[in-house]
Amino acid sequence: GTDHLVPLSGGAAVPELSAATRSLESSEFLLVLGNDFEHKNRDFAVRVFAHMRDRGYRGQLVLAGFHLDDGSSYDHELTGAGTHAGQVVRMGAVSPADKTWLLQHAGAVLYPTSSEGFGLVPFEAAALGVPTAFVAFGPLLETLPGVPASSGWHVDAFAGHVFTLLADPATHVARVRAAGAALTWAGHVDQVLDGYQALLGPGARWRSAAVDLPGPWTRAGRQLDAVRYRAVNKLRRMTGLSLS
Repeated sequence: GTDHLVPLSGGAAVPELSAATRSLESSEFLLVLGNDFEHKNRDFAVRVFAHMRDRGYRGQLVLAGFHLDDGSSYDHELTGAGTHAGQVVRMGAVSPADKTWLLQHAGAVLYPTSSEGFGLVPFEAAALGVPTAFVAFGPLLETLPGVPASSGWHVDAFAGHVFTLLADPATHVARVRAAGAALTWAGHVDQVLDGYQALLGPGARWRSAAVDLPGPWTRAGRQLDAVRYRAVNKLRRMTGLSLS
């Protein structure tokens, strides 16, 4: 669900922003939101950004998310930045207020993940009016049908897709919002409760398949039979005698 996200509009929320976030207030930037797991492909996003800079993009790239000790891309993320490494801002973990501000003010979100259980980021970005570039696979293909996506994890194709989103963000945002209209927290809770009631309520289909479990004496007898079977077979192997 994304119905918990409320755009920041000044007032009391602004002082909560970190100094790193406030330094971007007058900047144009692309955002990668996600921990630095290898499957988030932040290093690929850096290569896409560098390619976009070579093609005329003049903004920065912000990488926001926790740093992991294992399975991290952190040490090699900037290898593909070339001369544009100075325009990549690595912020680490951010507060909820910083996250909302970054999503709200990014030109576009780069989400080149290649392994997800659901993929909430495009819905979060769209809730705040920002398009997201991703590859349609797995859950993103299932939850975002018909939403234009990159043709694959190829730098030139992905960069071209981002430029398309920057030229017409409203169309992409509207399609993502339409795809996620029914994906609310309240709706999820209702579905979970309905599922439990279907399983536990009277007349549930699974109850008709239930069988009577054996009693304690029957179970004990089966265990003794099993012990006897193993003992007899072991003695047979050791002595070569035929035991009954």
